[in-house]
Amino acid sequence: MSIKDLIEVNPKKMSGVPVFAGTRVPIGYLFEYLEKGETLPEFLRQFPSVTHEQALGVLELSKESLLTNHEMLLDECVVHDLKRDLVGHEVSTRRIDYR
Repeated sequence: MSIKDLIEVNPKKMSGVPVFAGTRVPIGYLFEYLEKGETLPEFLRQFPSVTHEQALGVLELSKESLLTNHEMLLDECVVHDLKRDLVGHEVSTRRIDYR
């Protein structure tokens, strides 16, 4: 499923908040439900216009984005003193596949 099949952003729909394509359900609602300990089936019961495939697709996109950008995130999180100590040393990063 492409991102266009999953997410829609339209200033005339929900003031431009990203929603599940073909619905008025904000993507953020899925994450809020999961953060509160609700299950994916409960989310889908509450928002029947969102398909199971859309919800899983959005979660997969989020996971891929996080794992793809982990090197940038790591760079932001490394303490500056540690960066100074690493100058002049060979340093590499490893991709960890959590699947």
